[in-house]
Amino acid sequence: MSLTRTGIRGYHLPVVNSQERIDEATLIRWTKGFGAPNIEGQDVAAMFRRALAKQNLPVTLTAVINDTTGTLIASRYVNPKTRIGVIFGTGCNAAYMEKVKNIPKMKKLGILSEDPEAEVAINCEWGAFDSFKHQYLPRTKYDEQIDLQSNKPHEQAFEKLISGRYLGEIMRLILCELIDEGVLFLGQNTYKLEKSYSFDTAFLSLMETYAFQSAKSHCANMLAVIPRTNCSLSSDFSPISLDSRRQLKNADFSVPLPSLSVAEQLT
Repeated sequence: MSLTRTGIRGYHLPVVNSQERIDEATLIRWTKGFGAPNIEGQDVAAMFRRALAKQNLPVTLTAVINDTTGTLIASRYVNPKTRIGVIFGTGCNAAYMEKVKNIPKMKKLGILSEDPEAEVAINCEWGAFDSFKHQYLPRTKYDEQIDLQSNKPHEQAFEKLISGRYLGEIMRLILCELIDEGVLFLGQNTYKLEKSYSFDTAFLSLMETYAFQSAKSHCANMLAVIPRTNCSLSSDFSPISLDSRRQLKNADFSVPLPSLSVAEQLT
């Protein structure tokens, strides 16, 4: 955000809010583990303007938008056929385009008098699916533990199962249980894993990336050993020759380990 001259800026608000105007937003509840007192139920745009004025910052707030809605709208600028925007990050959410005439509570805004076929981006807040009663989504004991220990128990049920804020913690709880049972890391110092949220979800992405790269290397090595055969789509592949089998048996398909392992980052 440029603060050296008067700027016109939007405000991205990735939490549950209610809007009737593009330049105001009432925060309904905090999500993604965030929380601050005396904010829920308030117009956060007005609060932000007061904070800017207090710091004498030359910025004009003109729009408040949810990150998922922003993803959808930005994509529609590039491809007008885009119908859905989805966020898989710290939280998880989706937005889609809907005709205003199908939304009863928006009739009072008078949009249809200008354009009967007008559309609006709907923020689903699907991270809250199956909250409170937990009737539909299967949950493990690790999911239940994370939920009860969170700053908003029983809320954002779907988000707590799959989003980046919580996946690393789910893995940490599983690792701690296996350590306690004597299955993993025998004789090793694992005290850092005892701290909540010490195992970042980024470690899981690193593992998946390494596994994918290893599989690619294995396939490349195998293709280098197996001789090419001339086969049509209507015929079966020719059997691998005895010599090729010997080459496969003796081939080295090992992949070097990463220079910095997850275990090293935790110790």
